[in-house]
Amino acid sequence: MEQKNNRKGFLFVVTVFLVLTYILLSISVWVKSIEASERSYSEFYKESNVELAMEQITSEKLDKVSSIILNRGLYVLNNHSVTHPIKRGSSDEFQYVNAAFSQWLANGSPDASNFEYGVAPSEYKSSLAAWAENLNGSLSSIGVYIQEFNVSKFSIYQTDIDVLNYSFNVDLRMADKSGTTSVVRTYAINNSMNISGLPDPAIARESGGQIPGRRFYFQKELYADNTTLRAKTIFTGNSNSSGQGWFYGYLTNVSDAGSVRETERLSYIMVGTYDEIVASPYYKNFSAFIVTSPPEHTRSCNKTDGSFGGWNEEKTFNALEFDSDHDCEVSVNPAKGEITTYPFVVAPNFSIDSAGRCPDIANLGNESRRCALFVTAYNNGDSPLDKKLSHSRIRIYDIEPLRDFTLCGYYIGDPNAPSYLQRLFNNSYSYNNSLGISTFLIGRYVNISIADSYSRLDREMFMNISGSEVRGMPGCKDPFRCTDPERDIGRFRLSIATLTNFGLEELGCEYNPSLARCK
Repeated sequence: MEQKNNRKGFLFVVTVFLVLTYILLSISVWVKSIEASERSYSEFYKESNVELAMEQITSEKLDKVSSIILNRGLYVLNNHSVTHPIKRGSSDEFQYVNAAFSQWLANGSPDASNFEYGVAPSEYKSSLAAWAENLNGSLSSIGVYIQEFNVSKFSIYQTDIDVLNYSFNVDLRMADKSGTTSVVRTYAINNSMNISGLPDPAIARESGGQIPGRRFYFQKELYADNTTLRAKTIFTGNSNSSGQGWFYGYLTNVSDAGSVRETERLSYIMVGTYDEIVASPYYKNFSAFIVTSPPEHTRSCNKTDGSFGGWNEEKTFNALEFDSDHDCEVSVNPAKGEITTYPFVVAPNFSIDSAGRCPDIANLGNESRRCALFVTAYNNGDSPLDKKLSHSRIRIYDIEPLRDFTLCGYYIGDPNAPSYLQRLFNNSYSYNNSLGISTFLIGRYVNISIADSYSRLDREMFMNISGSEVRGMPGCKDPFRCTDPERDIGRFRLSIATLTNFGLEELGCEYNPSLARCK
C-alpha cells in the first residue's frame, strides 16, 4: 500500500516537472518570438523612415534647389570673370566653364585651376553640399541622414543667344544613423538659365573697368538679327525731285508747328506745301523742311524782241529753284531765297504717318512722335543762281529700329561676335560663334577720347577698328552736330564692313561721298 502511494507521488512530481518544463519552454519561445518581432518591427520602422524621407526629395524639388544654386553661380562666376577670366580649353573650348559650374554646384568652390591667374570664388552656402548639411539637421530627429551624394555628367551649353541649358545627374544615398538601412536614388536634372540683366563681363574687362555696368538686354521679337536694323526707305526721289543737304529730326505739320516748344524747334522738320511753309510765322525757327507738293508758280513774263516787237507770256517755275532765264523779268518771291538756305526735300504727297515712331526724349511724359531722316546729293550752298537743285538722289528713311536698338542698349545675334560663354574668356573679341552677340556702345560712360574714332559696335571698338559717322544717329543728326567737338556722347560710327552687313550703306558719311557731306 505504501509502495503504491510512493509511485503515485513520483508520477505526480514527474508530471508537474514536465508541465513546468513545457510552460517554461513555451514562455521562452514566446519571448524569443516577441524579441524577433520587435527586431523586425524596428528594422521595418527604420527602413520606413528612410524611404519616407527619400520620397520627400523629388526631382522637382532638387531641380528648384539646383536652379537657385546655379543662378547664383552664374552671377558670381560672371562677375569674377571680369578680372579672372575662365580659361578656354584646347580640344573642348568650354572644358573649364563646365568644370567651374559643376564644382560650384557640388560644393560652392570651383578649383582655382579653372581661372586665369589662379584665383577662384568660393561660397559654400550656395552649393548642394550646404543643402545636404542643412537637410541633415532636419532629418536627425527621425534618425535619418544623407550619407552620400555625387554630381556626375554635368554639362552647360548655350541653346540660344540669351539662354544657357544645363544637365547633370545626382546620386543620393540616405541611411539611418545606426548604419543598418540605406536607400540610393539617382536624379536626372535638366533646366535652363537666362543671362538677361547680367553685366557684360567682356565689355567691363576690355574697357579696363571703365564700362562696368553694361547689361545684357534682348528684344528678340523685334531684333532677331541685323536685317531688322536696316533703314526703311519711305520716299524715293525721281528726276523731277529737288532738295539739298540732309537732316534727322522730329516731324511736325505746319498746322501743329505753333504747339512745338520754341526751344525744341531746331530739332524738328516742318512738313507741308511750299505755300503753307512760307506762310507760317514759325518756319524760320525750324531746321529743315519736307515740301509735300511741287512748288510751281506761274508768273507773267515780259519779253522784248527787237525785230518783232514786244510780247507777253506766262512762265512756270519752281519756287525753290533759282530762275536762270535772265531774259524773263520776274519778281523773285523773297521767301524763296531763305528756304533754300535750309536743308530741304520736295517729296510730293509725303505723309508724316509713313514715318517711324520715336521716343519724345525732351518730354518723357508725352506720347511718342514721328521722326525721319532725309538725305540728298547736294550740300547746302551748292546751288548758285545758275544751278538747279533737281536730282533723283533723294531718300527719306525710317531709321527708328536702329535708333531704338542703340539707345536702349539691346544685344543682337551676330555670328561674327563672341557668344555669352566666350565672353567669360580673356580676349573675348578674338572669338566668334554661331550664337554670338553684339551691341552698340554710346553715352557718357564710354571713354570718348579713346572711342570716338572707332566703330561703336562693341566687337569692333575693342579691336580698334575705325568707323564712319552714321547720318541720323547720336552725335550726327545733322552736319553741324557731326563736327561739333563739344558732343560729350561722341559720334556714332560703324565700319564700312558693318554698314554693308547691316544694310546701312547710304547712311555712312564716308561710305557714299556722292551724297551731301557730313562735315
